[in-house]
Amino acid sequence: METFPESLYKIISNISRNKSVAEGFIAAPLLAATGHFMNDSKIIGEPGTAYDGLHQPTNLFVAVVGFSGTNKTSALGVIEKAASRIEPSSLNNCKYNTTDPA
Repeated sequence: METFPESLYKIISNISRNKSVAEGFIAAPLLAATGHFMNDSKIIGEPGTAYDGLHQPTNLFVAVVGFSGTNKTSALGVIEKAASRIEPSSLNNCKYNTTDPA
């Protein structure tokens, strides 16, 4: 967790404490959500190099792994709910949508 700036770590820590989940269960989906909101960003190859003309969209995949009953779903739901408030249409067709659509 020391990778995150102190202000972001405090947010992760507070959510983790309030939801009784491991900090990593909050941090991982938060990183994936951040990657989602960067979906129009691209890695562009430098002209004159072997990567000239490369336009690679940014993707970040994460996995949340834990024992049964460790509130993994609750942690994912917190980040999913926050993401849906930022971009309501982003999760309408999500196969693994765990939040209440209401």
